[in-house]
Amino acid sequence: MACVARVGANIDPPDFAINDNKVFDEVVRLCFKHLGAALFEALGLAEEKSTVKGEKWDGEERCKIDKRTSPSRFKRWKKWSVVVKQYLQALLLFLNEVQNADVMVCTLRAVAQVVELYLHFSKLSRNLVKSVVRIWSRKCLECRVSSMLVLSKIVRLDKHLYPVVLKSCYLGYVSNAREVTPESYPLISFMEKAFVEICHIYPSIAYPYAFVYIRQTAIHLRNAMIAKRKELIQTVYNWQFVQCLYLWAGVISKACRSDNEENIAIAELVYPLSQVTIATMRLVNEALSANLLKHFSVCSRRPLTTGLRVVVVLRPNITYYIP
Repeated sequence: MACVARVGANIDPPDFAINDNKVFDEVVRLCFKHLGAALFEALGLAEEKSTVKGEKWDGEERCKIDKRTSPSRFKRWKKWSVVVKQYLQALLLFLNEVQNADVMVCTLRAVAQVVELYLHFSKLSRNLVKSVVRIWSRKCLECRVSSMLVLSKIVRLDKHLYPVVLKSCYLGYVSNAREVTPESYPLISFMEKAFVEICHIYPSIAYPYAFVYIRQTAIHLRNAMIAKRKELIQTVYNWQFVQCLYLWAGVISKACRSDNEENIAIAELVYPLSQVTIATMRLVNEALSANLLKHFSVCSRRPLTTGLRVVVVLRPNITYYIP
């Protein structure tokens, strides 16, 4: 708790205080290196069972729970569960308050070691997702890479949290894509590739969300084509709209390359996405004057060129004809 208090968390003053930066770093690294393994050692692994049905913990009932996220996996869960929860809460609080990139990466690695324990507490696990997604969408590249590993581990261990992670990551991506600069583009590009990977962990679950989000872009485009007012056209010719086209082009392209039958549904979204892209290019000639076209150009390129680039991303990976 002394380390948590050190980073400025709003907690009761601990019995001990750490004032020296070097001592603080060493204590943090020492705790992260050994505490996670020590908790698993204290809990002790029970004999593995395939599935636990209808078991309750943390005030909720979950059926068909994976054996890795069931308390019965540990011999001494009742004895140490309170201590485990206190450590997980302190670790999450520390993650939310720490600002140094190196310490944040170290903290995320420690979180990755005990993700399995977080999933025993529904509220803690959801708070963890929020914190990690915030890092994934706002911090430096090294922090984003580490947070991506944590998110991937969370959804692979607990399928129930997959929709929460998917929606949060998409909103984080859209928020980052409001303005693309040479400095921010590598981060946005990483988020795009990471989101593609997240979508293909459980493609059957990701499909309805992909359908809804692509439909949203189509609605914005339809409104702009009907009214042709400047403020509605701005909802189409902006960084967010264009980057969303690139994002879903990447998701669909990977689905088309995959041999997994679960990807068939996502692959079929190539038709609505290509229609939105082509209609976006047509809107250029129909609604935009030369000055407005220059104003809405993307990365110093005309929107027409941007639409062609989206089609180029799709075309090599699909078996459909795009006129």
